[in-house]
Amino acid sequence: MAFKVSVGMKATFRWLSCLAFVMLGSQLLAHSMEDRITELEKEMQEVGVTNPQGTFGAGFTFAGTEGANGWYIWIDPLYWHAKAGATEYAYSDKTVSVLANQNDYFLRPPIEGRVKDDAFGWDWGLRVGLGSYFFHDNWDVNINYTWFESNDSSGTTKIEPSAVISLKLPDSVPWRHARSHHDLNYNNVNLEIGREYFLSRTISARPEIGLKSSWLYDRQNVRYSEIFFPNLPQFSNINGKMKDKSVMWGLGPRMGVTVNGYIGDGFSLVGRITGALLYSYTRSSMSAGIDVNIPNVNLPAPIRMHLRSTEHHFVPTAQMMLGLIWETYINDKRQHITLGAGYEVEYFWRANQTLLAGDTTTSLDFSLPRRISVSKASEDIMFYGLTLKARLDF
Repeated sequence: MAFKVSVGMKATFRWLSCLAFVMLGSQLLAHSMEDRITELEKEMQEVGVTNPQGTFGAGFTFAGTEGANGWYIWIDPLYWHAKAGATEYAYSDKTVSVLANQNDYFLRPPIEGRVKDDAFGWDWGLRVGLGSYFFHDNWDVNINYTWFESNDSSGTTKIEPSAVISLKLPDSVPWRHARSHHDLNYNNVNLEIGREYFLSRTISARPEIGLKSSWLYDRQNVRYSEIFFPNLPQFSNINGKMKDKSVMWGLGPRMGVTVNGYIGDGFSLVGRITGALLYSYTRSSMSAGIDVNIPNVNLPAPIRMHLRSTEHHFVPTAQMMLGLIWETYINDKRQHITLGAGYEVEYFWRANQTLLAGDTTTSLDFSLPRRISVSKASEDIMFYGLTLKARLDF
């Protein structure tokens, strides 16, 4: 009987030992799984993000360059070339003929010549900017200002039987001389917010959104002298002049993206494209006339025109840039510098709204009634060329 009790107690002890071992193993396994899950969650937090809706997903690693205080400034010297439509002011014709009565002319076909317009040269401009990083999520905001202006003067002279035909005066009479001076001023302010992040090990992108405000001032002055009548030399004292001006101010949303491709040793290829739609207000004016100053000759009053126009319209714009930059940290990584150069284009559609006047007769008899047609140029303006860059993060 004692033997049976001893055997039963041993069996019970073995069963209780196995149960205790299983329970201890379960606790150890649960503790180990909890540690692994905690470690995994910590790693996921480093590469992921929870949005305001509570959904968790992958997060893009910040790729910007930040100084000790989170501020940055930059300066971009610009060496640009300007292009503008509707700058044509005259064309030449080889075969202008004077009628027998010496007070009118006609163009003998075929008409052969060359159109004269204003072609701007290369000029220096400047862009400056100031920005700061947010403490949350490494977004940055900046404001930048661009200034550029250019001007051009050109002219043409012809001798009979050739002559210069005006494209700006309401009377397209033949002249011996034409000369034009053109001024173009550009001012721009951008306010933008963006965040730069890595798409891969060597590619980063910075999408941006903001506001764009642009001012464009376009003015052209043209003078014509010596009406072409060989047998009436006193007509050489007749001169024509025209002043045309278009001033545009626009404001609208702007968005775009900058992409960096890291080459190595601090060098990167950078490309940028942005677009904006400006709600614009344009003021246009034109003054034109022919001055008659012939002693002892009684002629009707000369032509005079003073016209003004205002309108609101949308002006689409685009900006593109491709270049190379070099960057490095300095002062124990408390500051960061960036140097670069690239080719940049800024394009404005229908920004030039200068007034154009045309006549319905070629007669020099100023007493005849006429209707002068007036239209708007609605031409594009663009700037392109070399953009240098120097930026300091501090």
